[in-house]
Amino acid sequence: MRKDSGGGAETVDIDPAGRVERAPALFLPDELDRIVAHYPGVAPKDDLDRLLHTSRIEPATTARIVPDVIIADGTLLRHGGVQVVRPGPGKRKVLRGAFATLPEAMLCADYVIDRYFGHWVADGWSREQLAIERGMVPMVLDPARFGHSEGYRALIDLPARRLADTRVRRLWLIDDRGYNPARMERFRQVRARLRNALAGRGGPGAVFIRRGAQAAGRTLRNEAEVIAALAARGFTIIAPDALPAAKVAATLRDARIVVGVEGSALAHANAVLDPGACVFAIQSPASFNTIHRLATADAGLRFAFSVGDPAAGDDFTMPVERLLRAIDMVEASMR
Repeated sequence: MRKDSGGGAETVDIDPAGRVERAPALFLPDELDRIVAHYPGVAPKDDLDRLLHTSRIEPATTARIVPDVIIADGTLLRHGGVQVVRPGPGKRKVLRGAFATLPEAMLCADYVIDRYFGHWVADGWSREQLAIERGMVPMVLDPARFGHSEGYRALIDLPARRLADTRVRRLWLIDDRGYNPARMERFRQVRARLRNALAGRGGPGAVFIRRGAQAAGRTLRNEAEVIAALAARGFTIIAPDALPAAKVAATLRDARIVVGVEGSALAHANAVLDPGACVFAIQSPASFNTIHRLATADAGLRFAFSVGDPAAGDDFTMPVERLLRAIDMVEASMR
């Protein structure tokens, strides 16, 4: 345990750094040449590094234990510091009344986990499992933050407590941005509970996931053409927004390949596919992003992608012939 330079906070080492071996990503030889720009805020070098490397030393998981923190309106407040986890309107200028007090709590959310369903699955689940393993109740800003949250929580036995208008004497803030072996194991434990909860239901071998109505950007202009071509090849087409979590997960559980536009909808596949199955991301050339490369490796899955052709902004089209050729390559590799 290490004391910080000020404010009485402590830093605790939880899981050590460790080498992680990942199966190579699957893609056609000319795919990287089609990239026009990477996802905003992601350095191209880092994006390609996590895509192409199959063996890496991943950083340790640590916790910063901060004393006397008030959590209100999606913001952490303490003497000498403010940290906004959920930005936006509705923040009170003055906090009045008595707040509940907890002696100790682990916050299992941050800005991206609270904002994106895909990060809640990929990052939030392993943090909540960490809290349970350390004898704490997982604390989040809103246990029902996403449309499928409550359904998944019931399936994976991962109840969390809402942390709002609360003073915490010792608040654990987790840094597990490194996909080290212990973090990977926590995520796989939660995935195993989900797969076990759905055992025996059966499902199709190939699925295309449509993005939800609330998805921002990266619109696939010729989605209808892509869906028709994949349906002709035996793919089942699902729209997660229109289905409960149990139905989505049961449909995906036994698939060997799941295809969808890069985004949080693919997290449904990361959550439940059998180890060795493949998540295939259709990528916008103007917003290329390999975050699913890490999430799939964390789950023991294969990752593949194909890059479309530019349209306006980060919208794009995906030539069907090229997509089918890439899928053929993936299926041959997996055989």
